[in-house]
Formats: sequence, C-alpha cells, structure tokens
Amino acid sequence: MFQKKLKQKFANIFLNNPNARKELDHGQSFAFGGMQGWRISNEDFHKHLVPIDNHSWKLWSYFAIFDGHNGIDTAKNAANLLDKYLIDALNQTEINSNEESIYLSQINKNQFNYIIKKTFFQLDKMLANLV
Repeated sequence: MFQKKLKQKFANIFLNNPNARKELDHGQSFAFGGMQGWRISNEDFHKHLVPIDNHSWKLWSYFAIFDGHNGIDTAKNAANLLDKYLIDALNQTEINSNEESIYLSQINKNQFNYIIKKTFFQLDKMLANLV
C-alpha cells in the first residue's frame, strides 16, 4: 500500500523520461546552461548581470541560480529581488582608507561577508511576507 502511494506521489512530480532540452546562455566572458531533467516542470530560475551596474560596481559581475523546490514563484521572486538588495547594500557601504575613498572593488572579506548576510536576511524577510 505504501509503495503504491509513493509511486502515485512521484508520478505527480516526475516525468517518465527526462526533458533533456538545454537552456544555454553566454556572454563575452561567461557561459552557463540548464536542463529540466526528470521534473514535471523546471522550478529553477537564474539571473546574471555583467556588469552589476554601470557605475560603482562596473568591475563586478553577478551570477545566481535559484532552486524553486516546490514551484518557480519563490525562485522568480528571489531572482527579481536579490540583486537589487545586494546593490543597495554595496552602495550603503562606505569604504575609507586614510580619509580617501578606495576603489569599491577592494571591499575586505569581513565587509563583504556582512553585505552578503545582510542581503540574504533582507531577501528572506521579503519572501516570507510574499507567502
């Protein structure tokens, strides 16, 4: 009985054969690909920004893959918000060295860790409000 229920459950989320159609994208200095595989639908979403912006962060690039797990909506929302929160957090960071600004690409490891954590906590809070 248990195996029958389990088989029915998996029949609702898995295909009989994998969908091997590939989604490929590339730029001058990067490439990536994705494939749906065995799932009924592709629940993953990706985003890239090369460069992140055309101002302070033009030397930085952003690549992210969001695993939708139980649907694509959360992955899409995360993809639409995370880079904006990251850029805001980066822009709010003031970096001074001997009273002179240094290049923004020279953020130290502790500052960057703080920015990443702050960004993900902000995203998590926003996603919780959307559910």
